[in-house]
Formats: sequence, structure tokens, C-alpha cells
Amino acid sequence: MTEASRQPKDKNYNLISALYQASDNVETSKTYAQDAQNEGDQELANFFEMVIENNLKASQQAKEMLVARLQQEEVGAHEEAASAGPVSAATDTVGGVTDTVGGVTDKLLGGGGGEKQR
Repeated sequence: MTEASRQPKDKNYNLISALYQASDNVETSKTYAQDAQNEGDQELANFFEMVIENNLKASQQAKEMLVARLQQEEVGAHEEAASAGPVSAATDTVGGVTDTVGGVTDKLLGGGGGEKQR
């Protein structure tokens, strides 16, 4: 199985993956910059500092995009649920769902929805 076939085709997953890679690159590049400093190679150390800055910028942008996209999806899901009709009204209220399910469960189990069992 190839790497591409194992990954889901989801744009948010891809964004999360890019965020992870940029963040991981920051940590790796810090090590490389320190190694270059220890060897006295300032040019190389400066290069890795630039790589760190670019990856920090990319990871920050990815976080901002991800937050915005997830919030947008959440709003869209609430709007979709609200337009779905009576069923969504029951699922939007946790207490209402519990009461409805409890009443149905009592009737199915012979409790009669409030009648005492013997």
C-alpha cells in the first residue's frame, strides 16, 4: 500500500499534517542551527534561523486557517441541523433528547413512562 493511499482525502487533515511538519521542522532546524553555531559556521546557522522563522510563520498561518475552517464547519453544521426540521430541535437540546429517550425507553421496558414497576 502506498503512502498516498493510506491518507484520507480531507483538506483539514492535509492542513493539520502541514502544521505538524512545519512545527517539526522548527525543532529539527533548531538542532541544526545549534550544531552550526558549535562548529563556528555562522552562515549556516543564519540559514537555519531563516528556516526556523519561515516554518514558524507557516505553522502560525496553518493554525489560524485551521481554527477559522473548523469554526466555519461548526457554524455550517448548526445551520444545517436547524434547517433539518423537528428532529434537529430534539438533538440540539441535550435535556430534551434525554427526556425523549427516557420516555421511549420506559415504554419499551414496560415502565410506562412514569408508572411504577412492580
